[in-house]
Amino acid sequence: DIGMEKGDDIKDLTEDEVKERIKLKLGIQVPNFGYRPKGLEFESYEIDELNGKAKLNYKYEEKKAAFLVGNNTKKAIGNTSPHGKEIHRYSIVTLYDQINVEVVENKEDTDIESTFTATWKYGNAYYQFSGKLEKEDFLEIVERICY
Repeated sequence: DIGMEKGDDIKDLTEDEVKERIKLKLGIQVPNFGYRPKGLEFESYEIDELNGKAKLNYKYEEKKAAFLVGNNTKKAIGNTSPHGKEIHRYSIVTLYDQINVEVVENKEDTDIESTFTATWKYGNAYYQFSGKLEKEDFLEIVERICY
């Protein structure tokens, strides 16, 4: 059971099929990863039409990453702020579409590794990608996101 949509029984879709459903149901274009570290795999998704948001879940080795998208309003993804103490803040610009992205590195006292969270706006939507990945991999994923 990798898919979840309210009032829908669509399961076992590929990542590209899920992106198409999000575009159809929410009017949001979900970007592609221009760089994907070996082992980063699409795992599951949720589409919440009522609140205009969707979440794509990924696994990377034994770690988790998530991609949230919300149409038109920052509050759609805004209540998913990072936990823990802020370690560092980065501002980067994507290579292909020149989108300004804010990246925050956070760490809780019990964490061995940092959690990275990238947020940006593109067109009519807000986006957030987060996970416990190596810093270099995370920043390269975000830098090479393309629409």
